[in-house]
Amino acid sequence: MPQHITPAQFVAKWQAASQKEIAVSQSHLNDICALIGHPTPIEADPAGKFFAFETSTTKNDGGKGRADVFYLGKFIWEYKGRHANLDKAYQQLLLYREDLGNPPLLITSDTQTIILHTNFTNRPKEMHTITLADIADGRGVALLKRVFFNPTSFEPTQTKQAITKASADSFVRVADELKNHRRLMGETHTDEALAHFLVRLLFCLFAEDLNLLPNNVFTHIVRSQGRSFANLHEPLKMLFHAMQGGGMFGVERIRYFDGTLFDDAFVPSIPNELGDVLLRTADQDWSSIDPAIFGTLFERIIDESKRSQLGAHYTSQDDINLIVEPVLMQPLRDEWDDVRKKCRLDPTTRPTIWPTSTPSWPPREC
Repeated sequence: MPQHITPAQFVAKWQAASQKEIAVSQSHLNDICALIGHPTPIEADPAGKFFAFETSTTKNDGGKGRADVFYLGKFIWEYKGRHANLDKAYQQLLLYREDLGNPPLLITSDTQTIILHTNFTNRPKEMHTITLADIADGRGVALLKRVFFNPTSFEPTQTKQAITKASADSFVRVADELKNHRRLMGETHTDEALAHFLVRLLFCLFAEDLNLLPNNVFTHIVRSQGRSFANLHEPLKMLFHAMQGGGMFGVERIRYFDGTLFDDAFVPSIPNELGDVLLRTADQDWSSIDPAIFGTLFERIIDESKRSQLGAHYTSQDDINLIVEPVLMQPLRDEWDDVRKKCRLDPTTRPTIWPTSTPSWPPREC
């Protein structure tokens, strides 16, 4: 067991550290083990079979890689240099996880920040961030102890299907309020126009929870109306217009969203009663929602006779994969293996891509 290190000693050391990733990653992990009272990889597993640095792995695309730290059944940990983009590190872990047993946690760090990504089947993704300040006050130490000694404690309690169904129900209430208001006001816009508007609302809910819309701008628009939700009409039109071509919305810079979703800025008149419902809908974490249900969701919104079937047509990603993997993916992999054998290519080689507009097949290596 390494000599114990206190939270204050850990923070003082790593606040000052500025060396590159390769020089600090193993030292940082060893210090975490000392901080929480856990053996280092070398102490726990001298042979490197279940807890090790630099574990060889095969990526989803067939290429080879190395996981910075691997702990069987617990986590994969990827380090990057100080202030590096940890989103890229997470994407790297997604390529490793299948070959390394799909552990419950995928962890990234630049030594200043540690980000825990949950990786439980049929559960929404959750993210926990640990800073040096969190370690200093004890919260971060408690989370790290759970990482090493009880990683399954991070498993979300609700299934992805349950969260998806609850969120879909809340969105149906938004649609119902709009359709009732249309009848009461004698408005003439079609079901298709209303559905197109609802798709835009749904996109905004996803976009802000995935940080495609900055600083929860959609929720702030709704919340800023106070009790006069009828005034929501104009700011929504302005936001849709900004999303159509990119540009400024107040002090926020809005990205350009391609496609035809924002080819117009139609917004129906909005009743006051809608505001509270829409706020509750916006407060859901839409980044955890399975989008597979929404193809049928809008059919149920338009055709109220099918409303009771809302959950009946939902098929989880795992169930889809049970069909897609043997029927589609495995035959494609087998076919690609045959091509590689015929071309006498290295197993990690990918198909040749040419800059010309009319590439030929087979590749030149054949």
